[in-house]
Amino acid sequence: MGINKNKNRLSAAAELRRQAEQQLRANTAALPNPPTETDTQRLLHELQVHQIELEMQNAELHQTRDKLDKALANYTDLYDFAPVGYFTLDRKGVVAAANFTGATILGVERGRLIGRRFGQFVDARDRPVFTALLDTVFTRQGKDACQVTLTTEENSPIFVHIEAAICGAGKECRVAVIDISARKQAEAQVQRYIEELQDVNQDLTRFNSAFVNRELRMIELKKEVNKLCVESGWPPRYPLEFEKVDEKGT
Repeated sequence: MGINKNKNRLSAAAELRRQAEQQLRANTAALPNPPTETDTQRLLHELQVHQIELEMQNAELHQTRDKLDKALANYTDLYDFAPVGYFTLDRKGVVAAANFTGATILGVERGRLIGRRFGQFVDARDRPVFTALLDTVFTRQGKDACQVTLTTEENSPIFVHIEAAICGAGKECRVAVIDISARKQAEAQVQRYIEELQDVNQDLTRFNSAFVNRELRMIELKKEVNKLCVESGWPPRYPLEFEKVDEKGT
């Protein structure tokens, strides 16, 4: 099968060369004056120069192609192994492309993500938020962001920040998914500490209030006892420091 194909290609090339030579002879015969040896030498020189130019252009094209291949490889590495999950979604939220990080966040092989709806990984309570995000991006042909909880196939919830922007002809959008679970957990821990401190502060406030009320009551009782002692001709039983201060002041 391969031998026949090679023969066909050689035959086609030979036929093309025959036709070219025939066309060249016809063009030469149509000239009013046959080319002189000088003309032939000049044309040969121009052909040689043109051939060198083509070879130089071909070398430049090869260099450019190598640079583009290298740039594409670098871009692919940056895309696939970026610390952020990248997805390409259509208007319905169907995944058209994803990088390795995005597949890892969802806990699904990248090949199995293509063609699936991204919304099925969003927690049911947050799906309206994600749907509103897509509507805004495609309707306004712009970008938007939101925070939702993702439920992976391992059923472990992941808190993420999503940024989406329209791309291409407006039929797809690029989506960046950032795992903020650690930040959410830290915020929740801080909130718990704040609530605990508030409870302790309320307990201290109640304790201080009770302590002050008790001290005031003790002072009132001592004053009553001292008054009774004075009325009975006895000296005051309980010395009160603030009364001494008042007496010195007066």
